[in-house]
Amino acid sequence: MGLPRPVPGFIVGFDEEKGSVAPGIIDCIEEAGMPVNMTGLLFALPMTQMTRRLSKEGRLHEDFDVLPGGDDQFTAGLNFDTCRPRADILNDYLQIVESVYAPENYFNRVLKVGLLLDSSRRRYRPSFRKLVKELRGFWRMAIKLGVPGETRGLFWRVFVKAAWNNPGSLRYTGSLMALYLHFGPFSKYVAERTRAAIANEKTSPSRVAAPRSAARR
Repeated sequence: MGLPRPVPGFIVGFDEEKGSVAPGIIDCIEEAGMPVNMTGLLFALPMTQMTRRLSKEGRLHEDFDVLPGGDDQFTAGLNFDTCRPRADILNDYLQIVESVYAPENYFNRVLKVGLLLDSSRRRYRPSFRKLVKELRGFWRMAIKLGVPGETRGLFWRVFVKAAWNNPGSLRYTGSLMALYLHFGPFSKYVAERTRAAIANEKTSPSRVAAPRSAARR
């Protein structure tokens, strides 16, 4: 089914942040029940008002328009001198990524959505060939999520509860669970890269926080 649309997005690193924003973002994601969500570090894009302002203030980094590490937009960002200490912003980002994509939190949000979905008007009648294809896909997903200890209990709990309480939406609930095959490993990769960036800030901080007087829209 691909990625659901729209996907909510959050950005960390704005001048207006007076303190940690991680708790508020995590609470929003959990209370709203957003299984799939994107959080990134603020990146000053070329030819924008933000870039022109940061350049005028002397806060824009050299080669700001080059993504470090290629095209990884999740661990890139903060290509300017920040108002909050850079390590604090990275810690916020790490806390968000590790919390919202922790297996228990992710599957709990999937269950929440799966029970609320109204599929009473959906009439899905696949051909025999398509049905066989989807059953094979479910089998592969069950092996990858329903066997490993980290996700086994969570996977079958969501599957059984969704099948019992809202069987018409089980296909869509399954699709959301399948996305964890990507988001689970990728969130660990992002967390690892972010921890390395935090360690680098602590051992050899290359930039200081911009003065608060520079914080304006």
